[in-house]
Amino acid sequence: MSIRSRLLALALAIVLPGLLGALWGLYVLYQQQTHAATKNLSEIAGAVAAVVERELSRREATLQTLALSPALQRGDLASFYEFAKAATPSYDRTVVLTDLSSQQQLNTRVPLGQPLPRSTVFRELRAKVGDDQTVLSDLYLAPIAQQLSYALQVPVLRDGKVVAHLAMGSFAASLQKALQDQRLPKAWNASIVDRKGIIVARRIAPEQFVGKTATPDFLAQLRARREGVFQTVRLDGVETFTAFTPIEGTGWTFAVSMPKSEIDTQIMAALNVTVMLTSVLLVLAMLAATYVGLTISRPIRHLVNLAAAVGRGERIRAPAQGLVETRMVAHELQHASERISTASAVMAQRVDEAVHESKRAQDALLQNQKLEALGKLTGGIAHDFNNLLQTISAAIEVALRVRDPEAVKTAMQSGKRAVERATKLTRQLTTFGRGTVSAPAVLDLRSHINEFRDLIEGALRRDIELAFDMPEGLWPVFVDPVQLELAVLNAALNARDAMPNGGRLEIRAANETVAADGADGLPVGDYVRVRISDNGAGIPPEHLPRVFEPFYSTKEVGRGSGLGLAQIYGFARQSDGTATIESAPGAGTTLCLFLPRSRRQEAVRTGQPPAASPRVEGAPCTVLFVEDDELVSAVMVPGLRASGLTVITAGDAVSALAALRTHDIDAVLSDIVMPGQGDGLYLAREMRLTRPDVPIVLATGYSDALTATSSFRVLLKPYTLEDARTALFEEMRRVKASTA
Repeated sequence: MSIRSRLLALALAIVLPGLLGALWGLYVLYQQQTHAATKNLSEIAGAVAAVVERELSRREATLQTLALSPALQRGDLASFYEFAKAATPSYDRTVVLTDLSSQQQLNTRVPLGQPLPRSTVFRELRAKVGDDQTVLSDLYLAPIAQQLSYALQVPVLRDGKVVAHLAMGSFAASLQKALQDQRLPKAWNASIVDRKGIIVARRIAPEQFVGKTATPDFLAQLRARREGVFQTVRLDGVETFTAFTPIEGTGWTFAVSMPKSEIDTQIMAALNVTVMLTSVLLVLAMLAATYVGLTISRPIRHLVNLAAAVGRGERIRAPAQGLVETRMVAHELQHASERISTASAVMAQRVDEAVHESKRAQDALLQNQKLEALGKLTGGIAHDFNNLLQTISAAIEVALRVRDPEAVKTAMQSGKRAVERATKLTRQLTTFGRGTVSAPAVLDLRSHINEFRDLIEGALRRDIELAFDMPEGLWPVFVDPVQLELAVLNAALNARDAMPNGGRLEIRAANETVAADGADGLPVGDYVRVRISDNGAGIPPEHLPRVFEPFYSTKEVGRGSGLGLAQIYGFARQSDGTATIESAPGAGTTLCLFLPRSRRQEAVRTGQPPAASPRVEGAPCTVLFVEDDELVSAVMVPGLRASGLTVITAGDAVSALAALRTHDIDAVLSDIVMPGQGDGLYLAREMRLTRPDVPIVLATGYSDALTATSSFRVLLKPYTLEDARTALFEEMRRVKASTA
């Protein structure tokens, strides 16, 4: 926030409390006036309701007098008809005599003797109150006069018994005068409502609203209580305060309403004055704050320019102007610019050194993580290798001692399968353990992880069941294969440690599309989810938020470095995906890797070795076999000879070069790692210079030796006699084709 803004805020802080206080006072005044007005409305409603009640009482007194007339008592309807018409000369009044079955006997609006209808106006009311009570009807349309009317009915008694009913019907308009006579303000309304909520009389626009139903909120108020005041909108759309009260003894209700605007107008006038005065004060305060802010902000803007120059590494000179405080800051900026300029060169050099050191440390950390995982593998792998060696040893003993050819053949086949499994496991270990920088590639996860399965099984104990679910059709991913293997292996090792008494480890993969931001802010897109679940001890909730932190471990000292889950999370984020974990004590742990789908067009690495070359038949040839290990030579030389090859042996590169000069050699099969002046790679390079017509196939069981052999054919130990024979004949054909 700028200084000018702060000064303006200060001005507002001074003026606004006064404005808020005035507004609060207006609110209190509004509440007081509203309370007084509603109280006055209630009193007026009660007074006018009493006037209407008296008017209805006079009509009831007239009916009572007619009911006691001698003519009616002796049943002389002709005399009573004339008497009733004389007692009610007004056109809007009608006297009706009915028997107890509601059949009209006499109606002053119809000549005596004509047929009369059955009366239905009081049927429901009589059923509720009985025949001996005075009742007032609701509003109805008079069938003869065709006018909206109401009627008052009293019982006719003879010898203390009800023998008939006498009613006086009146037009609803007759009640308008009672309302118009009340000295209410012009905009105020008064209404009479019957039991059903129908408007019987209305002060304002009766011709428009009499006979219509009152508003729903007014009806709700009538159902909830006998009298009260509430805020509503009248049928004519005016927002009002309305007070209502019952007209005693009738079942009707009287209501009087006052426009809400009469109170609002008074308050708005006071509010306008308050806001106007406050606005004037606020404008004056803001003008003063703006002027003071300008006198301060100009020197500060100059300081900003100086600071920007310092940030660009420029040397500056402090100006001799501005406020005392800004001059002090400018002098400090000048000194800082001199120190920054001097230190910039040193800093740049150190940053370059730190970047290179960080890269070296990152590569070393990855290698250390792999070595730590290999260390955890030792027990399981040693157990598997001991079983494989036991199988091979037993197979050899059977071959030496048993004379049955079938038993010997079976033992040899078992030994061969053990060698194949040991070969596969060894190659996985050497591939996993080699020093490798990050080299992402497009992978087929299904093939790659299935190929890695033996190594995972070797890391687990026999009491842990391993289940794989790698369906076909998994999308390809672009990741570093070594870090993927390390992440899966770290997860498996953590699961093994969490199940000391055995259990089940599941590794599943599936395609998944994230339609909205997913776990850990995962962007929208297609992913392959690798789910690794165990039913082990689980992780306490308080540890879950920190499990992906480097060097954070829940294991006891000496059981883990705390880098396993950190490597998994780092690998997933580096691959533009993420890793999540769910766990609870006793419920196991589920780790999910989300790896983005790759849409690159390059070939997909499946993790499977190249398919073996088909068996090659060819004419007998002479092969120079170079091997320093006597045990290997003692087995391989007879085997090669038995496969139809003539074999000459050499123990090192120097002897091999001498044999090439003295013998007619068709091809060379040489180990890479040998003692002496030169190894197999030295021999291959010398032959390429001196004997390019003789093909050479190299063999090794040492993975680091592979990095320099990209231009030569290489067999990985252990290999079969058929592998050796096939490789030699293919190289012979290749060399022959290249020199033709």
